[in-house]
Amino acid sequence: MGSAGGAWLGTIPCTATDLQGKLSWYVNARDQDGQVVDNFGAQRQPVEITLVENTNVAPPSFPDQDPPARCGSASECPEEMLGTPACPGTVKPDPGRGHKGAGESCKETTECSTGLDCVDDQCQAPKSCERDADCAEGRCVDQLCKADSKGSSAKGPLNWIGLHFGADIAMVSGSQVCQDSNFGCFDKSGKPLRDQGGTFGVPNTSAGDIQSGFALGTLRVLASYERLLNEQFSVEGRLGFAFNGSPSGGGKSFLPLHVEARAKFWPLAAPGSTLFAPYVGGGAGLAQVDTKVNVLVVQQCPAAATGCQVAPEADAYRQMGVVFVTASAGAFFGLAPNYGINLNLNALVLLPKTGFAVQPSLGFAYGF
Repeated sequence: MGSAGGAWLGTIPCTATDLQGKLSWYVNARDQDGQVVDNFGAQRQPVEITLVENTNVAPPSFPDQDPPARCGSASECPEEMLGTPACPGTVKPDPGRGHKGAGESCKETTECSTGLDCVDDQCQAPKSCERDADCAEGRCVDQLCKADSKGSSAKGPLNWIGLHFGADIAMVSGSQVCQDSNFGCFDKSGKPLRDQGGTFGVPNTSAGDIQSGFALGTLRVLASYERLLNEQFSVEGRLGFAFNGSPSGGGKSFLPLHVEARAKFWPLAAPGSTLFAPYVGGGAGLAQVDTKVNVLVVQQCPAAATGCQVAPEADAYRQMGVVFVTASAGAFFGLAPNYGINLNLNALVLLPKTGFAVQPSLGFAYGF
């Protein structure tokens, strides 16, 4: 496209007009940063014209210019003249490409003539695009959909493995928490308070109070495997180990295992096909979230007890889980077509020890 007389002029290439029928097209004007500033037609509402083999209508032309030469047909030109002015609109054949024309059946792009791709098992001219998600198959390259040599619909690697680090942040509150079965209370040496001879629940004693708020809890290292089903949906499994949970004792224990399965929706594009790919998802799994809060307790010590502190400081662990359902949101930041950084946020509802927690995580993913 070029400018002349204060207007922009463009010619639709012959490779887009070699089949009879409806032809849809649109034009975007972009600034130096690549942003669309004006348009004629649009991808969802393109301009449409009808192509025919023969007509009595005069050929179109620009003002004060002759009509362009009629597009030649590759089947009508000697092979050595393809791509020359003698056969306008044709392309010099690539030795590694076949001779099938537009509309002919194919299994691989290499079966099609130069300039055509194998899309939906047919040799077709590349379609215009603005992003990978606009292409039914292949990638968006220089605003044209380009299929791979086998006409694959994959935009990038189908399989992704990753390593992630996450933290649990949970809502905690309570009164007399060291008498609550959802909490475990331990002294600073890690011994359960209930094993030390003290008693709660009598006059002038306290089992610890916690004001409502969020607190940092368990930490997690997770390995993941994700499989892309298509350009917008994937399934993922995550397996890992949690630490920083409560000590064992006093009838309390900590489950360090993390098992999770979830499905994800990629509204813009799948990972590996763009530099920024946001997603949302949902899933379920097994995990225990423990959140530690310092509390002050007052124990009544029997006369026979030894080493019993009247007002010790204790670590109260709020225990939640071990089953959860989760809603997820995040984004993949591509560093290359087959690896990048993954930022994720899970919102978890845990059962049967009910609770709510958020779980941000940062990871590295590799595709193959």
